Amino acid sequence: MKTRMFIASTCVAFSLVTGIGAVEAQAGNSIKLEQSGSYNASAIGHEGNKLSAFHRQSGRENEIQTRQTGVRNRVTASQEGLRNRALQDQRGRRNEIVSGQVGRYNYQEVIQRGGGNIAGVAQFGDANGAAVTQRGRNNAAAVIQAGAGNDTRVIQRGNGNISVIIQGGW
Repeated sequence: MKTRMFIASTCVAFSLVTGIGAVEAQAGNSIKLEQSGSYNASAIGHEGNKLSAFHRQSGRENEIQTRQTGVRNRVTASQEGLRNRALQDQRGRRNEIVSGQVGRYNYQEVIQRGGGNIAGVAQFGDANGAAVTQRGRNNAAAVIQAGAGNDTRVIQRGNGNISVIIQGGW
């Protein structure tokens, strides 16, 4: 339980540091997009109740795609730089993703199936890659990468799994 609280606190701290705010749906679904720069793309698909998604991008040729199915799932994603790409796909209940990328040519993908899963991914630098897959209930994953050329893959199956990965290097 303490580790889960640490990961949740890390995700909240990341949100505050980067200026990403969580959007909470009171009734129905909620979508908020903010983009500046050129050729940025954002796509959000919701199917369910009380789903929320917030995308913020600045720079050039960045892309965020979010697909959510279920009840009370939430995504907060931010990118700044050149040709960053983030994909999120959630199915289930009360899942949450917080993601942020600053730099160039970063890629991240988070897939969640089940309920009560939380994932936070932060990448700073160039050409970093992260993939997180969670299937089950109450899993938690935090990935923080700084530098260039870092790559992480996390797969959690079952219930109550916890992982924290921190990588750095140029």
